[in-house]
Amino acid sequence: MEATAYGSRAIVERFRSEGIRIDGAIAVARRARKSPFVMQTVANVMDMEIESRGDQAVALGAAMFAATAAGVHASMAEAQRVMSSGTERVYRPDPEQAKRYDELYARYLRLGAFVQRELTPGM
Repeated sequence: MEATAYGSRAIVERFRSEGIRIDGAIAVARRARKSPFVMQTVANVMDMEIESRGDQAVALGAAMFAATAAGVHASMAEAQRVMSSGTERVYRPDPEQAKRYDELYARYLRLGAFVQRELTPGM
């Protein structure tokens, strides 16, 4: 579970290193509902808020694009404002846990770099 959260953090950090602003994350579907423990751990590892949304968020997003393309809404922002099902729950990082996970994440990155060096000739 933590390794998956570290992978998500690595992706977010890569986007940020390329100048893309990311302030939070949205979790959709069953995982967010089934395991508050997992969601809280991911929020702690990533040190960011994660909003939990309903099971049909992907279908709802497609409907928003369709409504915008059909001219029902002038923009995606308007479609989101009007059609959004809202947030079910917000997971906020615990500062003490986030600090602990910063240290563990640094170890995760060192381990990943080691494995890559050892298993990838010429790198």
